[in-house]
Amino acid sequence: MKSVGIIGFGSYGKYLFRMLKGDFLIKIYDKDVNVSKDINASLEEVAGCEFLILAIPYSAYNEVLEQIRQTISNDTVIIDICSVKVKPIKKLKSILPDQSYISVHPLFGPESAPQDITNQTIVICDSNCRVKDQFVGYLKKSGLKIEYISAEEHDREMAVIQGVTFFLAKGLNEFGLHQMKLKTPSFQKLLDLAYLDNHHSDELLQTIFQDNRYSTAKRTELIKALEDLNKKF
Repeated sequence: MKSVGIIGFGSYGKYLFRMLKGDFLIKIYDKDVNVSKDINASLEEVAGCEFLILAIPYSAYNEVLEQIRQTISNDTVIIDICSVKVKPIKKLKSILPDQSYISVHPLFGPESAPQDITNQTIVICDSNCRVKDQFVGYLKKSGLKIEYISAEEHDREMAVIQGVTFFLAKGLNEFGLHQMKLKTPSFQKLLDLAYLDNHHSDELLQTIFQDNRYSTAKRTELIKALEDLNKKF
């Protein structure tokens, strides 16, 4: 059984563990979260696994990659799953220029696919990895749909798909929709959107809002469109 190390045991790290534990030997490292003894490992141990998943926000990449730089096995393949792609790939190439990596973005998580990932989509943006075909074969066997897209195009699209969506969710939540007594079907959809904000960490929002260089412009376009609409009425 192949070994998989996961750095980061937040909500997505825990989700990955549940999804992968039947197929791989899993080792977990998180300096801030209590991990059960049977899967807890040192940073050196997870960096020696055949695959190493970085389940961390982009803001932690520099520190973590520098920490594992001296101990990571030459045969370890880093799996970058960050919600933005241009900056993490550049960081990987800068700090670990000779390390094999596959840069992906699963477009699902514990809220959208808590038990079954069949027909969910995963995006592959970049790879220098000789075992990429084996990795893709595992993804397909798991029932995932695969999209290939450049890191630049990914970030442009995600500035809208995630950036605008999560911005609206946070805005609606802070606006106070839940104070209403009455509901219509369309209003329930707004409540569902606002509900998303309860499941996103500040670190994830920082990654999506600040570390995607297209995100600010798209939020500004949205605000202008709403202001223009408000003036019209």
